[in-house]
Amino acid sequence: MMIFPHYGEFNSVMISEVSQWGQGVKLLLSGINE
Repeated sequence: MMIFPHYGEFNSVMISEVSQWGQGVKLLLSGINE
């Protein structure tokens, strides 16, 4: 796991990672439902 010098930078990276993961889950769920 990478250590970022600024907490704000780390927070923004985590938010982008979570949003991408959430989109992937939505795609999987929609594919299963169809």
